[in-house]
Amino acid sequence: MNVVNGADEILKLKGRRHTSTNADIVINTAVNREVSKHLLLGGSDKSNPPPISHFPNTTPDKARQISHIDAEVLRTEDAIVALVKKRALLKRKRNTFVPAVNLPSELLAMIFEYACSPSPDDESGVADVQERCELCPGDANFGIFIGAVCSAWRSIAKGASQLWSTVNMRVSNKQAGRQAALLRYWLSNSGQRPLKVRLIEDDENDNEENEDDWGINTTSTAVINVLAGHAQQLQFVDLFLPSAWKQTLNRISRNLPLLTHLTLRVADGSPSLPRVDYFVSAPQLREVTLVGYSVADVSLPWAQLERLDGEYFSAFECLETLRLCPRLRRCTLEQLYRGIFPMAPVPMTHTALEALELLVDTPTELGALLGALTLPALRSFVLSLPDEEPLIPKVLPLIARSACALETLHLVGVTPPEDELVACLGMLPGLRELLLLNPETERGGKLTQKVLDLMNPGKQEGREWDVWQPEKDMVAAWCLVPNLEAIVYQGAVSFTPHALVEFLANRWYGTSLNSKVHDPKISSPAVRLRSATFTTTIQIRFEGTDALVVQKLMQEGMHLEFLVG
Repeated sequence: MNVVNGADEILKLKGRRHTSTNADIVINTAVNREVSKHLLLGGSDKSNPPPISHFPNTTPDKARQISHIDAEVLRTEDAIVALVKKRALLKRKRNTFVPAVNLPSELLAMIFEYACSPSPDDESGVADVQERCELCPGDANFGIFIGAVCSAWRSIAKGASQLWSTVNMRVSNKQAGRQAALLRYWLSNSGQRPLKVRLIEDDENDNEENEDDWGINTTSTAVINVLAGHAQQLQFVDLFLPSAWKQTLNRISRNLPLLTHLTLRVADGSPSLPRVDYFVSAPQLREVTLVGYSVADVSLPWAQLERLDGEYFSAFECLETLRLCPRLRRCTLEQLYRGIFPMAPVPMTHTALEALELLVDTPTELGALLGALTLPALRSFVLSLPDEEPLIPKVLPLIARSACALETLHLVGVTPPEDELVACLGMLPGLRELLLLNPETERGGKLTQKVLDLMNPGKQEGREWDVWQPEKDMVAAWCLVPNLEAIVYQGAVSFTPHALVEFLANRWYGTSLNSKVHDPKISSPAVRLRSATFTTTIQIRFEGTDALVVQKLMQEGMHLEFLVG
């Protein structure tokens, strides 16, 4: 009777009452098959009834009873198998009445595609589904997951090539062969769609016990060889570059007609390629990100690039890279190092560059670099310098020389002195976003009440304009940075809470805080400030009317944060 009891236990686990919920839409056929297999094989060895010869002193009458019982057991097992099969058929029939099952295949395919699409915050365009696969830990294996639900969904998923056009694989040297087989199956379902592929090293290979798994002679080429067979479909590529992949990369270097976005990473767990020149012949390549590579270590079709994010650069390399990229619109470079820089660098004007970010931990040759550049199209400038390095003196000459309509300015470093900050902001009437972050708040200057007052339109009537306002007849003369919509500040301050409230209210309403009526319809020389974040060394406390004004501003839609750091 052990066989029957074991089956009863399994059936109890599966035999939930039918309800109107969607929980029963999916039939776990795998469990059904296991139950049937278990019963058809007579259960485990312990549950098989012993032969009659194992019963001592068995009389013919007892032998007949035992045979009869054994026959009953077999008939019962057959009945259980039949019931399990009938139960599965009935559930399938019942599930056909669920609306979700009856959706057209095309609509289900669209739902599947939406479910596995990347989040809006993922700039790479490569989905990262959290479901894990034994062969490819961390993969975007949504197509396989959907296919395991039922045969109907499996058929729809396999025919929806858009589900298979994105691959996110953490390559493991130990499982490279199995991963390559899965990748081959995956890409075979992608049809001729452009592919988005991310191949990164499996984090497990960072463990000391796996140190010998990677190496110049042992790094598997199985995965990259499969990918090479689909080189003509590659559009977005993010991959690490072990030396062992050199031969395969050579094979695909002139076969990348669709490649538009490329991210190259140094291989941490295995010897990496010291020089990369396999993507020079990609005619559609527009955006490149380098992780761990210097711009001098990579050869690219520079003349066609529109965006470059790089690491490890010298001032001379930056200048020459910009010279080689006349179409570049966005450039981010970090970790400046000392290189060979000419005593008198040749000045250059880059007419296409709209956004420049320089995140450096040393000011080596930075002044010479910025002094050689003229960027008339610049709209966004980000500069991060180490502690105690002045920011404004390196920025002002570039802004003045370029005469650019800067809209975004981010300065990370010591807070500039009051006069330098006023002079800089006075040259930027079109500025919309200002960020001043001082990680070491005890060093540097302070954001003063004079700066707030100059940005406050309610404080400017009858003011005599000084050197920061070169053209007195400009409309912008009503206040400093009249187009400012967002400000983020971290550091020390020397203004009163009431002065801050006046500034915020006047930039929101466009009229003086002391006015009896705040009418948003009244024209103002300044646009509405919509967001303000202040992180100060001492908490800013608002009391009485000031607290009510701050609360009212937030209720009306102004984003305000006052933090202590």
